[in-house]
This record gives sequence, C-alpha cells and structure tokens, in this order.
Amino acid sequence: MEDVKQFSDGLRRLPWPLILGLGGLALVHPLISVTGLADIFGDAVTHLSVLAAISVIWIAVVGLSRVERPVLTLTAAGAAYGVIELAIGGVVGVFADDPSTGLDLSLLGFALIPVLLTNGIWGAFTGLIALLVQRLRGVR
Repeated sequence: MEDVKQFSDGLRRLPWPLILGLGGLALVHPLISVTGLADIFGDAVTHLSVLAAISVIWIAVVGLSRVERPVLTLTAAGAAYGVIELAIGGVVGVFADDPSTGLDLSLLGFALIPVLLTNGIWGAFTGLIALLVQRLRGVR
C-alpha cells in the first residue's frame, strides 16, 4: 500500500503543465500539413525535421531548467504527445472528405499501445539527454 502512495505522490509532483505543453507540440504536425510544407519538402524529410526540432526543444527546455525528474517528465511528455496525435488523427478521420485521411476510429485500439510506447521511448531517450545536459551544467 505504501508503494502505491509513493507512486501517486511522485505523479502529483511531476510538472504537468510543462508535460502537457511539451506534448502539445504534436499540434505542429497537422499545422505543417495544412500549410503545405510537407508537400514542398516531402513527407519523410518534413516528418524527421519536425521530430528533430521537437526533440531539441524538449532537451533544451528540460535540460536547461531544474526539472527534478527529466527522464520521467519527458517520457510523460512523449505519452501526452502520442495521445494528442491520436486524438488529432481521430478528429481528422471523422471530419475528412477523403476516408484515407486521419485515423480510422475502429483502429484506435490497435494504435493506442504502439503509439504510446513509441512516443514514450522517444521521450525517455530525450529525457536521458536532458539529464546529461543537467549534469553537465551541475544541476544534479
């Protein structure tokens, strides 16, 4: 019982506004698609560039701050990013004229775990780099 209390206390102490703000950068993807930048540079280049830019932003924000748990914070930000990404895909899928656009809601259950896992691993990796930045700065 004590472990559950410690876990819930640890979750409460996470910087949730920061986590949701960093996860909210998922909104950049549809914005780039809507503006047509993905068509200009190509989907793969655009996607990788956006992921690299978001990673740098996450590492800079957390690594240059005094966030207590950078790995856990960015793992949660990655999961939040995945949830927002799925929500956007579901909304686009419902309202799109083209059925191939967005996420088919019948596939949401199949997409949920892989998306959260992939984005969580991405967040943990950036969190490790942010932790290294903090240690190099003498914060930890």
